[in-house]
Amino acid sequence: MELQDSDAVRLANAIRRHRDQRGDDRCWLDDEELYRELPEGYQPPQRDSCVELEMCRKYIASRHNKNTIYVSPQRRIEELERTINSIKQIVEEVKDWDPSGVYTSAVVRIRNLITNETKHY
Repeated sequence: MELQDSDAVRLANAIRRHRDQRGDDRCWLDDEELYRELPEGYQPPQRDSCVELEMCRKYIASRHNKNTIYVSPQRRIEELERTINSIKQIVEEVKDWDPSGVYTSAVVRIRNLITNETKHY
């Protein structure tokens, strides 16, 4: 898709507006305004305002205190998907084995994975 001069100017102006916002003028919602300028447009996902505000609170707290752990919802989803895949792999490894202790070992490994995943939350 080739940009015309007018498209380039429109996009450059949108980027400048986004860049120049300061303090309370800047919000992740402004990112969506910028995304809408793309030729393919942007359709935001459905949201819950209470969840949005909680995520903003956590993010701001992490910016003010570097010891505060903040993991974006998308990163958390990716972490959980990796854990699920690890559990599936453990189950696949032991599904045809003799159950005399192998399943117990697999359950311990799965429990450790889950425990490690929930430590930070």
